[in-house]
Amino acid sequence: MGFPEDFDSLWDDVEGCMEPLVEVRETYDAFEIYVDLPYVRGESIEVRFSEDALLVIAKCSKAIKFNKWGFSQKRTEYKFFRKLIKLSHKIDPKKATSSFKNGVLRIRVPKLQ
Repeated sequence: MGFPEDFDSLWDDVEGCMEPLVEVRETYDAFEIYVDLPYVRGESIEVRFSEDALLVIAKCSKAIKFNKWGFSQKRTEYKFFRKLIKLSHKIDPKKATSSFKNGVLRIRVPKLQ
């Protein structure tokens, strides 16, 4: 069992961007989205909505660094998170609510009926 083919897409070395871990819970009338954003302050989070998706962008308070050793040496720094979350139903972004605690962003957005 290996990683998914798009595993490398979680990191963008050129832009210094990573995709955060996300959990989407669907209820009858809404979506609850949980986004893991370590090293992020609440004021640096931006959420953009479309009719059936949302984009989360957040700047890290300090760079996350990885050193890769092997056939070649590579040092990479990631400075922000970005994630496009597509939903299975149209949403009402005007009624969305959110909270940010202990590095986890919680967004609740109602479905359009």
